[in-house]
Amino acid sequence: MIETVPHAFIFMKVGNHASENFDAILERKNRERERAGCIFWGYGGTACHPLMQVQPFAQLYVKEQGCIYLLMEPIDSKADPDIDPAREYSDGGGTWHPLPEGISVIGSRYALVLDKIEPANIEINLEKYVVGIGHSRGKNASE
Repeated sequence: MIETVPHAFIFMKVGNHASENFDAILERKNRERERAGCIFWGYGGTACHPLMQVQPFAQLYVKEQGCIYLLMEPIDSKADPDIDPAREYSDGGGTWHPLPEGISVIGSRYALVLDKIEPANIEINLEKYVVGIGHSRGKNASE
């Protein structure tokens, strides 16, 4: 379990999605991990494009700290996207593969592949961090 905020992390606000509350999503994702050995965490991608931001950022900081964390802040979300489940995925190389058996990505354009999800209650002062990559690089994270 994470007890202190890592030096570098991906931060997302998360909430209800596709008629499922956040706790139900976490339960479903942990069942997926049991069945498939990993979790595909779907997201929209407007602030975290997988090829332009997420992968370069993760590659840089995995070398530095051994892994990359996804920290999520639950919010009251009214997201109700089209419930069109993904059937394939690509790591960005242009080759598409069927989703692993037991994985479900609903109403999301992109997904992060996680090895686990562990709820934690940690305080993050975003004013002490800057955006690490992309158009807002160097901008205070609280903005």
